[in-house]
This record gives sequence, C-alpha cells and structure tokens, in this order.
Amino acid sequence: MMTWANVSRGRTGLAALLALLAALLPAQAEAAASKVKLDLHVMSLCPYGLKAENGVLPAVKSLAKQVDFNLYFIGSSTTGADGMPQFRALHGAPEVAENIRQVCAMKLSPDKFMDYILERNKAVHAPEWKDAARAAKLSAAQIAKMEECANGPQGAAWYSKNIESSQARNVNASPTVFINDAPYTRARTQGWVTLALCDALKAAGAALPAACKEATALAANEKATGADEGCGGAIPSAPSGGQQAAAPAPTAFDITVVAEQSCKLCAPTLLNSMAVLHPGAKVRTVDADSKEGQELIKTHGAKTLPLYILDSKVEREANFQRLLQSAYYKSRDSYLIRHGANNFFPNVQLARKRMPRHLDVFLESLSLASAQAEQDLIRFLIEDEKNLKDLTISFHFVVSESAVDKTAAAPKSGSSVRAATLAELPRGTETALVSSRGDAEIREDIRQLCVFQHKPIGTLFTYLACRNRNLGDAQQAQRCLQPADELKNCIEKTEGKNLLRQDAKLAHELELSRAPVFLWENRYGPFSFNEVDWRNLLRGSTPSQQAEGKNSAAGKGG
Repeated sequence: MMTWANVSRGRTGLAALLALLAALLPAQAEAAASKVKLDLHVMSLCPYGLKAENGVLPAVKSLAKQVDFNLYFIGSSTTGADGMPQFRALHGAPEVAENIRQVCAMKLSPDKFMDYILERNKAVHAPEWKDAARAAKLSAAQIAKMEECANGPQGAAWYSKNIESSQARNVNASPTVFINDAPYTRARTQGWVTLALCDALKAAGAALPAACKEATALAANEKATGADEGCGGAIPSAPSGGQQAAAPAPTAFDITVVAEQSCKLCAPTLLNSMAVLHPGAKVRTVDADSKEGQELIKTHGAKTLPLYILDSKVEREANFQRLLQSAYYKSRDSYLIRHGANNFFPNVQLARKRMPRHLDVFLESLSLASAQAEQDLIRFLIEDEKNLKDLTISFHFVVSESAVDKTAAAPKSGSSVRAATLAELPRGTETALVSSRGDAEIREDIRQLCVFQHKPIGTLFTYLACRNRNLGDAQQAQRCLQPADELKNCIEKTEGKNLLRQDAKLAHELELSRAPVFLWENRYGPFSFNEVDWRNLLRGSTPSQQAEGKNSAAGKGG
C-alpha cells in the first residue's frame, strides 16, 4: 500500500538523481561538442559503396572516440497483402538480405560490426556470410543471434527504420557521405576521410589525436579522386558560394517492363529503383502473354523475364553514362537492363518447358550455407510429407567446366616475352570440373549425386544428416556411407562425373555462380533459397499458387 512516507522518500531519491544529472550534463555537453558526426549511406552490393566502406570504416575506427558514426542503407519498402513489409534494393533480393544482416550486426554487435563489414566486403557476393562473421571474431552465439535477427521480424523492423534516413534525405546514390550534415565530396579513402574528420574536429576546437597527424602522410599516397563514382542517382555536391546548385529537371521518357503476370512469384523487382533512378520516367508493365508482350520479346530476343526496356531518351539523363557501363546496353532503338549479380536475376526462363510441382535445388556440397538449406528443406519435407505427395525434386550442384588440352606441347620459353596465339587454346573435348572448394567438393558432389541417382531419397537425407556434421573432414564421408558395388561404380567411374557435367551445363545455362538457389517448375527462378516463401510454395497453398494453378488449367503459364 502507498503511504505518504513512501512518497517522501521517493521525492528525496528523485532530487538526488536530478542533482547528479545536473552535475553530469556539462561534461556530457563538452564530450558531445568534441565529436564529429559522419553519416554514410550505401548499398551493400554496390562496388563503389564497398570501396567507400573500405576507406571510411578504418578512418572511423582510428578516431573512434571522436566520431559519431552512422551507417544507413538505401532501399525502399511496400506493404504486402499479408501486412508484412516487402523490401526492394537496386541489386535485388541478395542486397536486401545483406543490408538486413548488417543492420542486425550493428544492433547486436556494435563493437564488431565494422569488422564484419570489412571482412564481408572481401567476398560480398559469396552466399556463405558466416565465414566473414567468424573472421571478424564474432562468437558462435553472436552469429546465431545475427542469423535469427536477419531472418525474423526484428531484423525487418530495424532495417525498415534504417532506410528511412536515406529516404528522408532523398539519398539514392551509393555511397553518399555527410560530415556534420554537409556533403563530403573528397576521395573516400582512409587518409582523405580522416583528414576531413580532423578538420571538423579542429573547427570545433577539439584536441587532435595522433591519427590526424598520420592521416596527412596516408592521404599523400592515395588518389584524391573518385568521389563522383556511385550506384544509383546523382552524388550530392558541395554548395558553391553558399548556394546549392539547382538539380536538373528529370528527363521524361518511357520504361516498359515485360513480365509474366500469371506467375505471382515473378513480380519485377526494380520498379521502385527505376522510380528513384529516373524520377521523370513513366513506367508501365506489359503481360508477356499479350500480343504486345510477345512482340517485344521477339524484337529484343529475350530469353528471360522480366524484360526492362528504356526508350532512347534515357540518354539525356545525367547518370546515363555511368549506368551504361554496368547496367544498360543498347538493343535496337532502346536500352535494356543487363541482368546479373549487380543488377537483377531473371525469374522466368522462357526457353524452358514448365514441369508442374517440380523443384530443382542447386547446392555446393561443402558449403555451410548449402548444408543449412539442406537441413531446413529436409526437415520441412519430412514434417509436411502429407501435403507434398505430388511434389518431385531434383538435386544439382553448382560447378563449371574448363577445357583440358593434353596434346598441345608446352610453349617454348626464351630470353624475351613470347607472343602467344589463339592456336594454343584447347581443341579437344575433354573438360575438367571446377568447384569453389576444389577437388574435395567435386568428389563430394559426385558422391551425393550417385546416392540420389541410385538410392531412395531417404538414403540421401540420412547420409546428408551424417556428412554435414563435419564438412571439413573428408573421412566423414567414409564413416557415413559404405557404398555397394552399383553405387561404388557410379562414384569411382564415369557415371558420377557425367552426372556432374550435366549439372555444370545446367548451371551455365542459368548463369549460376552461387548456391543455395532453386528453380521452380523448371521455369521460374533461379531464386536464392530464402528469397521467397518456399514452404508455402511447395505446399501449393498460397493464393498466388492457387491463382497460378487456375491459369495453368486455362492453358497459360507454360
């Protein structure tokens, strides 16, 4: 029960607390005044953004006590039919995933997130991000929390809040840098950024640390250019004579997007990015099954969808030349967006015949990311077996082939550099299989293909559950599998290699360089493993699948 005595003691405690706060405020104000704020806006898969991070982050780390550093991502979001946010980024779903992962690292491991980003930037397109986390000295528990965050509602909520800062500033170019809220337009190397931070500290009357003296020598060995390079829109420039130059009026032109509208998985992912990059453009979507859609596909020789067609007036855009280098190419009297890891992945393979309710899974047998995908998929298939009776599955491995020439003589060496000719290129048909993790992964790929080819799928699942416990130990395969003659012949003779060569051909046709991914119904994708809700996709229970099924029954979609 509350009494007056309790209230009196509460007031005394509150007064003491206020007095303590009053004593602390001057010190806190002084500390805040001696700090400089640096805001960096990036896209995690933009090569210029990565280059900027590799300069800015070491500069910030060298002045950690003097810099208030904020990292913001550039993206957009809409609300889906289920009420959940749906995110978009210039470089597609893989960039959204990495953006969210880095936001989770910032929130959960603030003392190590910069180390994670610097490590991740060494191989940012590799699907296995945990290698970078371990290299940054994140513990297993921290990595697990980071993964849970990135795949759950907390990561989505934090990321949604993060991208609001770029939207509020109308920032759409990666990288964009502000120091004390003013655009920074010098080189984004460690030395030049450190010098700019030190200038801001000096202007605030703060004592300069040793890193400021070292920065002068560092900057002297760095290029002072590169601040105008970026992905997306125009880079903010410094005010001239106290006035910000007026931005040129956006160019009005048409963007036509051809998409297979009967496939609800296949919504174009760059519509928001196009609106940001080209605010004057009028964007319209055309159904691939329509007469116009078929004519556009034929005119531009499209083999995949979506097809983004920009009319020639895009040439008047200020950032057109930069985008032409990496994203656009000429086709007839228009420009198309080049698909690929830095732009977008196609989601409809026009030349492939549709196989209803079939799933192709592409893996790398010694990759931790593939092992996790296998574990998630197997658990789902077993637990939901009753709803998946009509589902068929094929397993493939992401490998490539390189020609081997055993007949050509070694080139002669001499005292000067020789002149090579194209006649030295291999002319035979023999090929070598190449995988990300070398011959050990090739052997494991073959082993798993042979088990899948000759045994019930449950045998493969049992083997994977055992093998994936220790991917780094080649002997684990022998402990998990004692092949009978038929299986042994497949693994050790030509059948296994021939199966893997078929996978190499398929990976080449689909332009796959990453795993785990899947292709749905031999036509839709490839999708990164967690890019879409594959569980409901396989169940066939989502409204989109039901709609697609109706279209199929009507003779569409295949």
